[in-house]
Amino acid sequence: MAEVKLPVTVIWGQADRAFRPSLGRRLHGAFADADLIEVPGARTLLALDAPDELTDAIVAIAQR
Repeated sequence: MAEVKLPVTVIWGQADRAFRPSLGRRLHGAFADADLIEVPGARTLLALDAPDELTDAIVAIAQR
């Protein structure tokens, strides 16, 4: 993923049992310019589990 030259934001649910938090951290580490937003209590479907947190993250990304 080193060839990606754009900033990347990884938003990851911390309560996901299938896609564990360690996988989100690993994905974050694969990009040269990446932010990681960990969402406590959320699982795979962030839009259902934590819609406010996801919306806030998207707005923050759009404002960059």
